[in-house]
Amino acid sequence: MKKTDKSELLYGRLPLLEALKAGRRKFLRVYLRESRVLDPENLALWEALQSQQIPVVRVSSDWFKQRFKDQTHQGWAADLSPYPYVEDFFKHLSEEGSSTLLALDQIQDPQNLGSLMRVAEATGVRGVILPKRHSCLVQPSVSKASAGAVEHLPVTLVPNLVEALKKLQKLNYWLVGTEASASTSVLDFEWPTRTVLVMGSEGEGLRRLTKETCDFLVHLPMKGQVTSLNVSTAASACLYLLARYQQRT
Repeated sequence: MKKTDKSELLYGRLPLLEALKAGRRKFLRVYLRESRVLDPENLALWEALQSQQIPVVRVSSDWFKQRFKDQTHQGWAADLSPYPYVEDFFKHLSEEGSSTLLALDQIQDPQNLGSLMRVAEATGVRGVILPKRHSCLVQPSVSKASAGAVEHLPVTLVPNLVEALKKLQKLNYWLVGTEASASTSVLDFEWPTRTVLVMGSEGEGLRRLTKETCDFLVHLPMKGQVTSLNVSTAASACLYLLARYQQRT
């Protein structure tokens, strides 16, 4: 994991609780709104903090408003080490066995990235690959949107997504990209045992070189009046279809 002396302000009950469970971040202190009642939902986090002897500071509602404005913080925040990206990601991938990875080609919106991370963790994705440039990175708003799921996911940043995908091909992964004009439907596709699902950005989709690097391109059939799906919704459909297919084979 990447080490750093810097810190960031994570907010929301579930992100804090999942970060504690994951144990990958160092908590410096936690801020709890003065009026926050320790009901059963909040008691679990409180007890986890106490068991790890993490200092908790009671602060006013104004303190939260100044820092988070309209963001849903639920009366919880924490000063902790930044998100720990995996630097030696490829070294931990074997060349055999069933495995699913998710590669994201310049996703820009934190809500979309958080939703993608949440479904990736829920469907057993082993890791997520993000380009360092022109992409939303894992920040507190992403952790909040993922309900803390990203805290459990191995995520790596790569300088060149296409080169990273080629490395994965050498590790016996098959690259499956989504493209509206693709001739093969995800409903008919025979998913490889070792798959990297490659999703494009919200507006542009997959970039040309990314698309050309993919081994397969598939589309999600649209039977209604709308012609496309939100990227996180499309990824959810693909990942669950993939999980179902692999379970049956």
